[in-house]
Amino acid sequence: MEIIGEGSIGDKAKQLEIKTRIIDKLGFNQSKRVVLAQGFLDSILKNNDLANHLSAFESHPNFNDWTEFGEIKKRLYECKFSDSQSRTLNQIVKKFSGKPLAVRSSASGDSRGTGVYDSKFTDCDTSYLKRAILEVMASYFTRNALDFRRDANCEEGLAVIVEPIIGQWHQTSDFWIKKLFGPVISGFGYTSTPRDANGFISMIQGLGGGVDYPYRKKITPIVLEEHRGKLNELVKNQSPWHYGFNSKLEEGSRKHVSSGLLLSDNIKRLVDTLDLNEMFKKMGLLEEACGKPQYFEWALTSGECKPEYWITQISDVEVVRDMYNFSGIGNVLIEGNEAVGTGKLGSTRIAYCRSMDSLPALRKFNRANENYILVFSGFLTSDWRSMSYGHYGNANVLLEAHSSIHNHGDSLAHFGGRTQLTGKLFGCVDHKATNMARIFSNSAKDNISIVEGTYTTIGSEYQNRVVVLDNRMRN
Repeated sequence: MEIIGEGSIGDKAKQLEIKTRIIDKLGFNQSKRVVLAQGFLDSILKNNDLANHLSAFESHPNFNDWTEFGEIKKRLYECKFSDSQSRTLNQIVKKFSGKPLAVRSSASGDSRGTGVYDSKFTDCDTSYLKRAILEVMASYFTRNALDFRRDANCEEGLAVIVEPIIGQWHQTSDFWIKKLFGPVISGFGYTSTPRDANGFISMIQGLGGGVDYPYRKKITPIVLEEHRGKLNELVKNQSPWHYGFNSKLEEGSRKHVSSGLLLSDNIKRLVDTLDLNEMFKKMGLLEEACGKPQYFEWALTSGECKPEYWITQISDVEVVRDMYNFSGIGNVLIEGNEAVGTGKLGSTRIAYCRSMDSLPALRKFNRANENYILVFSGFLTSDWRSMSYGHYGNANVLLEAHSSIHNHGDSLAHFGGRTQLTGKLFGCVDHKATNMARIFSNSAKDNISIVEGTYTTIGSEYQNRVVVLDNRMRN
């Protein structure tokens, strides 16, 4: 890892720096990367007379207005790079010799895969790299990011990681997009959780399998055993789309293409023969070497003679055990599972948001309320238009209501580490145990159903249970 500039390099880069030897020793691959430290980014602002440093930019008297009307992006995108900065970026482009680039944030609290800040995929070209850096910087100043840092008590500071995208070119059957660049699969995982002692992984075909990707299935050793450990059995049950980078795509973004990828013979053999049990063995060794459970983002590529596993992000995970006794608890209003977070929280309102059309009203409600319970339809996390932190940041409990026609697997993927870092409890509503129609009858306001009361939510990851108690009810 090469670091350019003074000051903070952020948690994402720091965790990778600290654990590089462990990752290498266990046989994982890593990209060569360059980190533009905060001092480098501060100099961009200073040279363009915007501020002396990042935090000072937030103190500008017009900052709040800029946030609302997109002026921050406009001002940052107009920034010019000095001759010295341009030479530095030219050297980075030369270093990576034409490979497509990933330009990623590294800030306090973002090593857990929060999805709060932007990552950009771009051609290995200095002008494109400059634009991508400014886009990542702009994401640091969005209202969602500002609210997240406040709620998670994150320190100020941002760095930018520049590294080659992991993978290779794949031929496609798409008429317009002949090829895509990316790994065979990518995803994230936990080496262990209170509920899954042997951890789990999540994956998609191709590039972009981070925590904010909504379509995926949680894979545990039990699921793997059901599919005989084979990657090809699991791929058959994944989305038919494959994601990758192509410079012809708008802003170098991801793109849906036909499932008819024209895979090379090497990759066909890899998909047909790979046993993912090897990945879980490596995960156990990774946790043992680091001394505590790990969150990680990973990718798989096809080497000349064997599969290659890559680690692209890693972070310690603090585990909370509990001794909650749910037997005879009594006055349960809502019950759920797929619990994320352990603890007990109080609320005085429950809001139920059912449709995309209600998102503007939900954002307005969120600004005016705090420490409420948000129940939301799974449809609101089903695509790239899904809820952002600004829609739910002031809630302290999030409950996803799956339907019979919408269940996209691991709901944790919709929020990444944002729930844990901001102290929220999360779960999926158990419809068999919860009468939603009775709770929210005749309570609609601005397309959102709201009920008032005094509620206590208890969450237990270890017991995989979330319950909302109505304190007005009597056993």
